[in-house]
Amino acid sequence: MSTPRETLTEAFRDHLAHPDDPATARRLYDTIAISDRRDVDAALSEALLTRPPVAPPPLMREPTPAPVAETLAAAAIVPVGPRPETPPATNWAGNVDLRGALAALEVSETSDVQQAVAKALAASDSGRRAARALGTGHSSSHVLTTRGTIVDTGVLVAPIAPKGALRRMMALDPSELAPGVSAEGLVRVGAGLRVREVAEALSKVGRALPMLGAYSGQTYVGALCTGTHGTGIDHGALHTRVRSIDIVTVDASRAPRLLRIERSAGISAQRTMPPGALIQDDDTFRAALVGIGNLGVITSVVVETVPHYHLVVHRTHHDWNAIRALLTDVDERGYPTAFAGTYCAGVLMNPYPWPIRPAGPRKAVVTRAYVASRPPPVPEPPTPPGGCPLLFDIARFLGNATALTPWALDMAIDTMRATTNEYGAWWEVLAGRGELPQGYSVEYGFPLDRFLPALDAILDAMYELAWRDTKMVAGTLSLRFVRGDDADLSMAEGRDTAFVEILTLSGIHDAPEVFARTERIALAHGARPHWGQWFDPESVPKIVSHYPRAASYVTKGLDRLDPTRAFENEISRAIRAAL
Repeated sequence: MSTPRETLTEAFRDHLAHPDDPATARRLYDTIAISDRRDVDAALSEALLTRPPVAPPPLMREPTPAPVAETLAAAAIVPVGPRPETPPATNWAGNVDLRGALAALEVSETSDVQQAVAKALAASDSGRRAARALGTGHSSSHVLTTRGTIVDTGVLVAPIAPKGALRRMMALDPSELAPGVSAEGLVRVGAGLRVREVAEALSKVGRALPMLGAYSGQTYVGALCTGTHGTGIDHGALHTRVRSIDIVTVDASRAPRLLRIERSAGISAQRTMPPGALIQDDDTFRAALVGIGNLGVITSVVVETVPHYHLVVHRTHHDWNAIRALLTDVDERGYPTAFAGTYCAGVLMNPYPWPIRPAGPRKAVVTRAYVASRPPPVPEPPTPPGGCPLLFDIARFLGNATALTPWALDMAIDTMRATTNEYGAWWEVLAGRGELPQGYSVEYGFPLDRFLPALDAILDAMYELAWRDTKMVAGTLSLRFVRGDDADLSMAEGRDTAFVEILTLSGIHDAPEVFARTERIALAHGARPHWGQWFDPESVPKIVSHYPRAASYVTKGLDRLDPTRAFENEISRAIRAAL
């Protein structure tokens, strides 16, 4: 008669050999539920050690782009090379089909954006179909899709002063600014630059941004115009640092035009701009800040930077239940007092208990970062914000051997060591160097007083799908906090916001079903899904109802800047229809 450990080992081996058979996962879970934890760990180790060797998929690293100029004043064009005139098959994560596009426009470094847009519209069914800007393709939602022509913003040239490649950063000319506006700290960022390149270039001249997202491989402009953010209740999302937007749109005859859009009390002097090219209007600016690609092709933005700073990281490991108890003690804003005095703070956790069983423990880490005037006595390099990339690849390797996904995620979290000594430049701590495995995510923004009940419901649903149907995603769950702002389609518009993000590695069969379930729960709790992460296009009417300024986005943004719908796609059509 087999011992309990032998029975477990055989169940693990059976599931590893037949990962797509739900019966093997069911048998394994039922066996785990009545087993001692020590037997579970020992049996899993034995099953993995005796498994025939199978090569895991390679780590998906971003290609290293050409470096930006040594200083912001450098004038050399930095080409990255045109893409071929065939549309990419998918986005970077592989979960959004882009083959509906007619073509990917090939342009050279000497082309300007207005010429490129004109060519794109001419190529799109005699000018009646749409064009769409594409940066690195990191969005995992349908905001990327088009039935027209893709315009690659990585190799175009801005058509008005200051001229130069979209892959360049420049200090502002004080003579172009309105009276009383200082050029100090203002930087023009080309739309083709990646977050990592922007951060490195700013660091070289002693400047910084208050916040970045947890990844640095995507274009900075693409990230900010979908509402991307980091964490820290005293800091707004990326777009809150924008002071001016240069964008190519079209007029009523579909002729391309370049506009500069700013707040009513804008930074640019009217005398330095062509007639009609400068729009200084609060409502139009709020619409354009998080335009999600619907208003035209952005060529550059002016951002307000801050002095360079370093951060020291304190990281502690806990069971999720202990962290949840900490999060219930909040200040007058609804922000957890456990994070008081930090520059930024957040939680990363395994959304599944291991072993899978009722009321099982979920591993989690709390990260707190503080501005540091000097390094700690024994400084350590920052850990990538998303955890250990190699172990995420292990999770992908096991991801469709569903029952073992929580174990692999526990391993990934264990690699994020407890510390008070991690130290680095602002961007190294906030975003890392952009080396993560291929995957995608969902993210939901909740009012501070509603995120915990919503998160409880999401975790319960994910556990139910895992236990009952062995359906899971292969990725962690993160909790972040962001200051409210006034952009029409910002997930944090009008309210300080708690964000719940759930990752999955690409190729996990059950991820769409899991995410569809979490989206229904999130929307029922008042969530605003991230525009650049996965959401169901059929949910747009419900999503739009959560944005008080959605009507202004349509009238002051879509109608004013794109009157002939030259940049329309299925998401912008759905937004219009919802109103």
